[in-house]
Amino acid sequence: MAAFGFGAIYAATVPMPDPHALGPTRILASDGALVTTVFPGGRDPVPYSDLPTSLKDAIVATEDHTFWTNSGLDPRSMARALVVDVMHGRILEGGSTLTQQLAKTLFLTQSRSIGRKFMELFLTLRLAATYSKPEILDLYFNNVYFGEGAWGIQNAAETYFGVPTRKLTLAQSTLLAGLVNAPSAYDPFVHPKAALARRSFVLSQMVLRHMISKAAANVAARSPLDLSTRPSPSEVAPYFVSDVLATIAAYDPELAAAVERGGYTIRTTLNLTDQQAADAAMASNLPPGGAGPEAAIVALNARTGGIVAMVGGRNYASAPFNRATSALRQPGSAFKPIMYAALLSTGKYTAASVMDDAPVSFPGPTPSSPPYTPQNFDHRFHGPMIIRRALMISDNVVAVKWLYVLGIDPVVNLARSLGITTPLSRNLTLTLGSSPVTPLEMARAYAAFANGGYAVRPYAVEEVVNPEGRVVYSEYPHLTPVISPQVAFILTNVLESVLAPGGTGAGLSQNLDFQVAGKTGTSNSDEDGWFVGYSSRLVAATWVGYDSPRPLTGTGSMTAGPIWADFMAGAEDMNPPPDFPVPPGVVPESVSTIDGLLANGTSPTSEEWFIDGTQPTAISPITYYGTSQWPDATALYYAAHGPDPADARWNQMMGFTKASSPSAASPP
Repeated sequence: MAAFGFGAIYAATVPMPDPHALGPTRILASDGALVTTVFPGGRDPVPYSDLPTSLKDAIVATEDHTFWTNSGLDPRSMARALVVDVMHGRILEGGSTLTQQLAKTLFLTQSRSIGRKFMELFLTLRLAATYSKPEILDLYFNNVYFGEGAWGIQNAAETYFGVPTRKLTLAQSTLLAGLVNAPSAYDPFVHPKAALARRSFVLSQMVLRHMISKAAANVAARSPLDLSTRPSPSEVAPYFVSDVLATIAAYDPELAAAVERGGYTIRTTLNLTDQQAADAAMASNLPPGGAGPEAAIVALNARTGGIVAMVGGRNYASAPFNRATSALRQPGSAFKPIMYAALLSTGKYTAASVMDDAPVSFPGPTPSSPPYTPQNFDHRFHGPMIIRRALMISDNVVAVKWLYVLGIDPVVNLARSLGITTPLSRNLTLTLGSSPVTPLEMARAYAAFANGGYAVRPYAVEEVVNPEGRVVYSEYPHLTPVISPQVAFILTNVLESVLAPGGTGAGLSQNLDFQVAGKTGTSNSDEDGWFVGYSSRLVAATWVGYDSPRPLTGTGSMTAGPIWADFMAGAEDMNPPPDFPVPPGVVPESVSTIDGLLANGTSPTSEEWFIDGTQPTAISPITYYGTSQWPDATALYYAAHGPDPADARWNQMMGFTKASSPSAASPP
């Protein structure tokens, strides 16, 4: 009864808005600059006299065959719908007439609630009492949504067929009439078979209502779609704009429908400078034409998670699939930093901890399975090395050995905490990036390395403002601590080496006058190239590959790396970000790269950062003569330098015993 009373009062007092008064929905960048307008509300009204008879008959036959005789409501359809709704305890069917649909379009949302149904009922009666049947059809055709951003019949006729409304044929009229029920599902540009089937249904309804002959229907049904050129997408950040609208639709379909009617303002996280840099980086580093590989780049504000730039492919108009958010591909070695972050977080190991790059085999998942023997990219072994060196040259064997020491669970748990939601393999290939992820997931994960250890939740929409100026949706940064600032800083410092001489990303930072860190990635069979990297402000993930996977002609450093480097140069050079801040509780030491102990003046050295209390105190006992040497006399030292001097398995894993191909039956 309360809903009934409220509906009556609302319908009696709400002002009848000018159905043509809404302006377009505007999408704004983070600084308030206009990105694009969508769903233009400025309709191009067509008078009733210019509506073809075939169009009027098609919509009546399909949507409301009692239109010319009902009072605005269809009691029989409403009674049938009411029975279904009562049986299920919620609104499932609407029994809507054309006049009811017009009431919803002009005044209401798509909410399925009892209160809204009462308001719809009274508004329908008010419309029926205010306007004649031709006037209602006039209002209906000039305000209904036909898909592809086309509100009103004139926009629809031009969008799909490039003709004015008065020149629509029977085949064209019936196709448009069929769209209003579900514009996306029957979009002829996207789903031509479904559109043709829907057109045939409309034609059959017109025959059933004796509006056209069966012969005329057959001729129209055989007509080709003969569509005009599909409307151009937003010229600025079309993949981002599509993601924004999808975000709103996923949050609230009612709000999405209202946004489509026009008059809304959507404030986003997009940075136009960053977006222009992303577009330019993609254009200058991909071969022209459609035969080359696809690519994607997505960049986040590392401290908020706001998406500042996004390119989901070569060409949105021809391939709207957003690879930045939806393409699941193996990240290869770009996943390794997640494992090393988990390793450093234990407090047992440092950037100077040593692991031997030597042959090793691990049992398969079943007794009959062959052993797993990891291999390096160059099919060589490089001897004992500190973690910095292992990440710098992207050593696979060392990474797998460290994962074996650490265990699978800590890595999976950290990956989940960092924001990777896709399934992850629970075996030793995990650290080599065997589990497919999206570029957005990788950018999200690396953001915690850039911002001092906080996981972010990527978002594109800051707020949506309705035509009355009220904020109806808002989003804000969500930060969750997942690793310590000290671990984040140490890992970042190590990842800076990837772009230094000798690293897999060497040369990528030569045009960058600010600190950057990152990691290359090349998937199994060389089908995916990655580079994920960051400054203190931006984190960006780039991917290159074919939609139907096949080998690339280069590694991630060669394919995805240049896109990342050019993007960072264009995005950051005008206003270089500050250096990575040094958190309290870390100390630097000069260590020997041979054994990770304090440098002794003869060995090659590396400046490493340590969490205070974990730095080495012993001086390296190895005298370096200019070539790598591992005399038997050092075996006692390495046994003492391991995580547990009494752990024979560690000695075997490191290659400190006489076993030539150590294997292990279970994790330590």
